[in-house]
Amino acid sequence: YKENNQRDKARETYLKFENAIEGQAQVAVSFVEEEKYDRAVDIYRTLAAKDDKNASSWMARVAMVYRTAKKPDLAVAVYRDLLTTDAG
Repeated sequence: YKENNQRDKARETYLKFENAIEGQAQVAVSFVEEEKYDRAVDIYRTLAAKDDKNASSWMARVAMVYRTAKKPDLAVAVYRDLLTTDAG
């Protein structure tokens, strides 16, 4: 679906993944590809809350999305938060 520019159908498929976290991550990637950065950030933040073991990795993805969206101040804020969270 993704290759045929049927993004909504691709996202529906991702949400049916047995590994729900991976499916949601793929949905977020699709939003980044479409430059729908806020939607991707929302998903990554939700994943960080749900998947505590990998929360830092999800938040790093939030920062990368902000960088891609040319919002460096927001990216830096997330990175700073990660530094204090990981250090603690």
